[in-house]
Parts: sequence; structure tokens; C-alpha cells
Amino acid sequence: MDVEKLLSAHLGMGEAWHMNPDEAAALHDHMTGLVTVLSAVSARAQTSEAPLKAELLVPLWPLAAIAAMDRGEWLDTHRLIQQLGSAAPLRKESMNN
Repeated sequence: MDVEKLLSAHLGMGEAWHMNPDEAAALHDHMTGLVTVLSAVSARAQTSEAPLKAELLVPLWPLAAIAAMDRGEWLDTHRLIQQLGSAAPLRKESMNN
């Protein structure tokens, strides 16, 4: 299965027709959940007190790559990023000094 292709595809009437009601509901729930999470992250990033360093703003993971990871692998990656943030300054120095 090509996850990247699946996540970049458009849904057609044929695919919708082949879904059972549970699959249709699950698809909607997952897509609205994804949009909700990404919107919240973006809003927090824009209102953050100090911007992140430029090297942290380079995209690393297409959403398809995250989907291709197992849940444990992704959560381990997230945990390591959080630990890195505790060990090294990830934000630019405040310009208000």
C-alpha cells in the first residue's frame, strides 16, 4: 500500500459508494480530527512568546510518513523531540532584552 499516494488522493463517488456506514463515519472523524489537531498546533505556533529557531521549521515528515509509522514509533519520536526541547534551547532569544 502506498500511504503517500493514499493521503494525497481525492475521494471519488466510487470509493464513497464502496464504504460501509462505519467506514464513512470513521473517515470523517479521522479527517476532522487531523484538521483540528493541525489547526491547533498552527495557532499555538503563531501565538508563541518566542519563535522557534529556523532549523526547527524545516518540514521533516510528510503526513503519509507519520501514518506509515506504527503508533509506538511515532510517540517515541514525539517524546524524543520533547526531551530535546528540555535539553537544548529551541527558541530564538527574545529581542526585548
